[in-house]
Amino acid sequence: MKLLMTVQPKNGEKPSEPMLIDTDESSLCCLADDFLRGGDKVLIFQPVTEYHAAPCGECDKKE
Repeated sequence: MKLLMTVQPKNGEKPSEPMLIDTDESSLCCLADDFLRGGDKVLIFQPVTEYHAAPCGECDKKE
């Protein structure tokens, strides 16, 4: 299964850009250990099908 993972620092800093994670190739347990060991962070996972990218601005222009 493919998931989008975002790392959100608990101190209110800007979250990371979403990263595509393939759970067939990466263990979520190992990812959590690697990312959370460095400090207070929250990992947010969502299925790729639920991800909605923000419009780029160019897409909204009507000619």
